[in-house]
Amino acid sequence: MLTTSNSCENKIKVPQRLVEHALGKNAWYQDYEMGMAFCRLTEQLSAEPGTKIEKELRCLERTLEQEFFKLCRQKGINLIDLGTGDGQKMVLVIKALNEAGIRAVRYVPVDTNPYISRYAILTILGSGKKAWNKQEVELLFGPLGKLDFIEAKNTDSISIETLVHLTKSHSTRRDLFVRKGVIVPMTGLKIDFFQNLPKVASAAKTLNGKGMNIFCMLGNTFGNYPPEKRKVFLTTLYNEMEVGELFLLGISLRPEGEPCSEAIRSLEKEYLPGEAFMRLGADHPQSKYCSKYDPDSYCMIYSFERPDKSIQDVGYSYLFDAKEVVNDLDTARFEVVSRESYPSLIDGKTLSQIEYEPKYLTILVRKSQ
Repeated sequence: MLTTSNSCENKIKVPQRLVEHALGKNAWYQDYEMGMAFCRLTEQLSAEPGTKIEKELRCLERTLEQEFFKLCRQKGINLIDLGTGDGQKMVLVIKALNEAGIRAVRYVPVDTNPYISRYAILTILGSGKKAWNKQEVELLFGPLGKLDFIEAKNTDSISIETLVHLTKSHSTRRDLFVRKGVIVPMTGLKIDFFQNLPKVASAAKTLNGKGMNIFCMLGNTFGNYPPEKRKVFLTTLYNEMEVGELFLLGISLRPEGEPCSEAIRSLEKEYLPGEAFMRLGADHPQSKYCSKYDPDSYCMIYSFERPDKSIQDVGYSYLFDAKEVVNDLDTARFEVVSRESYPSLIDGKTLSQIEYEPKYLTILVRKSQ
């Protein structure tokens, strides 16, 4: 049963079955089809105003407009992307750093799905473009055979998804590529960064020992873990960082106060497109997908109802109160530099227009001592 308490001493409890699922291997999440379905969906939604992905991008843009690069004390930057997604968010961060005159940016992608990482790598290597031509592809892979171009179909416009598939059977000309102020590896770190964060930090230092680390965790990945894991992660991250280094965190906010039915409907609507890739994890083809917000645990809960009415849990995502996550960062001894929400009244909308609209927050913190 989901339980809650009004006491500050007691924490919201997520059902144990969901915690166990979230901490499991989730083999379906790590395959090629799931990775490409995820990236295909996020790219589509990023171009549609008002979607979860589009709002997250706007929220990040607002943070970058606050000239966070002034906090970068060195010319060399290791951009450590914890949970890469399709790479669009890091394209924005790299562009902001380059425009500030920081040219030595090394991208360090980390994800448990290697195909999602490769998609992000190719997105960044192409500065965000959706397709490559034959000449660009052969600069990356060398000469390709007839079968490769049969797969590509149109050699003047080869999609990133096709390029990711080619990486399964082709080695690239080099392990590192330099493109427009960023050094991009052709392989990412396939690792559970919540469990093995010290290894991630060590790998970043190996890539560029003199560079300053900027850790990024966007898209509410932080909410996919239980409170105890989140606290351990923040403490470990703080200990692995050098003084002055930055952490860029993106989170989803829950409705304020006692949410009305309209607020819950709006929230659940933004998470419904997730079926496009979660369907690959369903254990019965006729299962019905459900994305439901539980006000007691402050979680979006994902599941499939099988034809026999039994439930297959897919996972959950915790939604935050802004003060709560700032307090957790504070407790871990981080200094909060800025926090930008989207949407808000300064976006030209009236209070009634945004009252029930799901909101997102990007927080920039640094290790100050």
